[in-house]
Amino acid sequence: MFNVSLYTGDEDLPQGYLIAENGVYRKVDTGFYTAIVPSSLEAIKKIADPIVPKVELNLPKIPQKLTWQTKKFFAEVVEKFRAESIVTLCYSREKREYKLRCPPQNVSYGGINYDRNIRNDPSFLGYDQIGTIHSHCDFAAFHSGTDDSDEITFDGIHLTFGHNDQDDFTISSSLMVSKERLNIPTSSILEGVEQDLENGLFRLIDVNEQEAEQWSQESAHWIENVTGRC
Repeated sequence: MFNVSLYTGDEDLPQGYLIAENGVYRKVDTGFYTAIVPSSLEAIKKIADPIVPKVELNLPKIPQKLTWQTKKFFAEVVEKFRAESIVTLCYSREKREYKLRCPPQNVSYGGINYDRNIRNDPSFLGYDQIGTIHSHCDFAAFHSGTDDSDEITFDGIHLTFGHNDQDDFTISSSLMVSKERLNIPTSSILEGVEQDLENGLFRLIDVNEQEAEQWSQESAHWIENVTGRC
């Protein structure tokens, strides 16, 4: 057993490895002498087991209604602006409930400028903004360099819907944590879609006419928050 400590100037730390501002050191106490000598991260690696990055979601799945509304909104933006678009994912810990926020956004084929601040929106009082769902217009879903730049300071769930000009579309699902992106299975976070195992494409699960009309009315105003740019 070896101790690994963060060095804060305390000389009474037990012997073992010390992580300091200027590197890794090792404190040795033989009973005859005590010394702090330079070491390396490689030395620590030799005494530790490897860690495989992992993620475990402690959230319910995003319900079918919100998935449906998001895909229909993205398709509408593609038809009107031939552009990407975005909704942010909000969650109430108390209610264990999701809400989607369609922020004011200026969109183009390759990017989105949008307002991330929900503090002045009373309809989201009690909700945390825990991620995004954005579209890749009429091309495949993946997390691009632009997405990395946008999301690197936004820890949370980030989903991308691609091919939004089609009924069969692509989805890329991930979690951003401390500037690291971890892939997550779409099935672990999203309801309301079914996947063709042969081609990997997703399709919305059918809903009845009454639900479709109601859900459409609830999200009809989203498009009013979208402006296009060249």
